[in-house]
Amino acid sequence: MTKIMKEEEVVEEIDGLEDEVVEDETLNLCFVRYIGSESDGYNCYEFMFSNRIDEVWGENWEHMPAGLVNGLLPDPEYVTEVHILKTKIKFNLAQDNLCYSLQDCIDGVVAVCMEDISGYDSYPEDGRLVFHFGESFDEVDRKLAMKNMLLN
Repeated sequence: MTKIMKEEEVVEEIDGLEDEVVEDETLNLCFVRYIGSESDGYNCYEFMFSNRIDEVWGENWEHMPAGLVNGLLPDPEYVTEVHILKTKIKFNLAQDNLCYSLQDCIDGVVAVCMEDISGYDSYPEDGRLVFHFGESFDEVDRKLAMKNMLLN
């Protein structure tokens, strides 16, 4: 038996579905960009997140190695939120890599961002910070919180 709905009921049902979709949207890490260092020695990074992670792309992301291409960024249409991190930690970034492309980040071959441990005397007891393409905002936030850092 087919139920015939009034126009108002259809609109309410559609509105309800849209609300469910918005609630289920997850922000995922798609890129980290180094902004620079401040006079107090803190490094500033932009952590870019997308709610369309399966579509994220940028000009020349397929070029290998990524480190030979200037100005690699995701297309702005895919960036939903940008958060700033100020930290004493230095990060190695995928776009500076001289072996891989950003496509390799998408494929999980290499991380988008990882703690540079080359200047440390020993491996960090609490582990090395590593962020992969597609990680949820909550996961990135959790990892940073373990090192007493917060995204702005």
